[in-house]
Amino acid sequence: MIKAPRKCIFCGENANSQEHIWPTWLHDLLGPPPDNVRHNRQNFSYHPCDGTKVTGPTDRQGDQRTIRIRTVCNVCNNGWMNRLEGEVRPILTPIITGEKTTLNRGHVETLSRWISLKVIIAENEDPAIALTPQVDRERFWKDGTIPEYFRLYVAHNIGEQQMFYLRHSHCVAYSEGGPNPPLDGTAKNVQFVTLVVGKAVIQAVCTRIAGVAMEERASIIGFHDRCRIWPNPDDETSFPRRPRLDEDSIERVATIFQRYIDQSNATWAD
Repeated sequence: MIKAPRKCIFCGENANSQEHIWPTWLHDLLGPPPDNVRHNRQNFSYHPCDGTKVTGPTDRQGDQRTIRIRTVCNVCNNGWMNRLEGEVRPILTPIITGEKTTLNRGHVETLSRWISLKVIIAENEDPAIALTPQVDRERFWKDGTIPEYFRLYVAHNIGEQQMFYLRHSHCVAYSEGGPNPPLDGTAKNVQFVTLVVGKAVIQAVCTRIAGVAMEERASIIGFHDRCRIWPNPDDETSFPRRPRLDEDSIERVATIFQRYIDQSNATWAD
């Protein structure tokens, strides 16, 4: 049986381009990877009946910077996506290298679009557990609109780990009538995506539940109350910024949602 070709998650054409999660210009900022390095990129997905399901490769040979995902077409990859990479490069470079920098609102918006792009691409490595509906991906492609339920955070990494990726995605409903708003063709409505690249610790919290800000329920004091850059950015945002996170702190930030789920006594109503 011949599988249908994957479609570009933005414009719908054939996904004939493999997009690097981490662009090649960024590789030089981090220096060469350690010898014989291996990596994990795991997705944690939860259902009250089935518990937690872990997907994605573990102990994969190579550095995370080599990860490529076939989710987009050549036109998108070499067009608007490439332009965004060019715009964000001078903004993101000092944050990755740990140099002092101050961003205005326009810079933060560009940075937030870039983070949102990486989150949407990463979540579609496995479309069965993606969160962002097609209508929101199209708006992002056409006019750069960041989904209104994206909350983006950036802190400073003082640990030795230069690259890190972890995604927890879940389907949550607070009534027997099911998720509100409806899933709209997706399987999940909450995700926490945590990325480390150089000295930048980045987290996206995406909650498609009416009236709920999940980061207010599953939060790390000193991070979620101090490090949000989007939405409603300040007129000026300076880096490096506190808190300064080591490996243990990054692990706590990255796993806070899973720990919240594990402690929540969730139930499922048919």
